[in-house]
Amino acid sequence: MKVFCSRKYLSCLYYDSDPHPMVEVMKITKETVNKMVLSGNKIVFLLEGLICIISQDQSETVVEKGEFIFAPVGTTIHFRATKNSQLMSVSVNGNIRLCKGFDIESLFDKVEPLPHRSQKTPHSVASLKMNRMLWDFVGVLRNALSDELLCKYYFEIKVQELFVLLRAYYTKEQLRDFFYYILSPNMVFSEFVRANWRTYNTVQKLANAMNMSRTHFIKRFKTIFSKPPAAWLADEKTQCILEDIQEDKKTFQEIASDYGFTATSNFNRFCKTNLGETPNEIRKKMREIGK
Repeated sequence: MKVFCSRKYLSCLYYDSDPHPMVEVMKITKETVNKMVLSGNKIVFLLEGLICIISQDQSETVVEKGEFIFAPVGTTIHFRATKNSQLMSVSVNGNIRLCKGFDIESLFDKVEPLPHRSQKTPHSVASLKMNRMLWDFVGVLRNALSDELLCKYYFEIKVQELFVLLRAYYTKEQLRDFFYYILSPNMVFSEFVRANWRTYNTVQKLANAMNMSRTHFIKRFKTIFSKPPAAWLADEKTQCILEDIQEDKKTFQEIASDYGFTATSNFNRFCKTNLGETPNEIRKKMREIGK
């Protein structure tokens, strides 16, 4: 259908012309591997095909047509299409409220807790199956994109509708599993850390950015993440370095520079100590797997 206000609309403040729009449809050719870097939380719907989500330990989670996953801010997702596939991603940033009377933080302490995060695979994903209402929801969004109704205000309203549908049609246990990796007693704190740890890459810088004393920050961090901030930052840095090496798009010198290593010899020692292999050994192994 025609959007009648198109001329005025294109110059509107709310026109979604960002490189990574709030709602986006991606087509993936069979047997290709794609990467999604999350600068914000996203819910990703598989509209067609079959994909494998590749975890950092190289294990794979199969997601079928009609399923959807939650991809948290600050993570990188690699996925391989085993069939020609189509995804729709919907950004869900800001305070996630499933309805006016049920904030997502309620899932942390109102539902029987899962095993501790350390007992689960890091960055593993949980999927839910789309029901008729969710299929209708993504259908309306597809029509809006087709008509070039790229209005951020409209998309924000649709995200609120999505939260209501999740609250209405899925149990608290299902929603807890779905949002598991962002649940904490204080989501504002944890979301800021996940979104900004690369910018403020030391404990002191993070504490300063949140206007907190170092002692108070460390205490609060340990309560929420169940480990000291220095250890958490080291784990995240190690996993990101591993992904960059495996992705095979940057030289080792570029990766070393990105993560603050002044010499490649220091970078090599870091990888050997924390990943068990040198960067060259890791990349060589990945190339052999890809043959």
